[in-house]
Amino acid sequence: GLIVQDGVDGLLFISSSVEEPGEAMIRLLRDPNIASELGRKARQTITESFTIDKVAKDYESFYGKLIT
Repeated sequence: GLIVQDGVDGLLFISSSVEEPGEAMIRLLRDPNIASELGRKARQTITESFTIDKVAKDYESFYGKLIT
């Protein structure tokens, strides 16, 4: 699944677009509150989704599939 949720903990845009990344940056520069809130929620997402136990289990599962 996606790690970044558009408008919740980050901003998504079409990678081939030249305008969209610039527009996203301007939006963040114009409204520091949005930038701060996206950053706060992004940190929360990462700390909840990527605990050492979860990452270790994911690696264990991945490598287990490789050797079976």
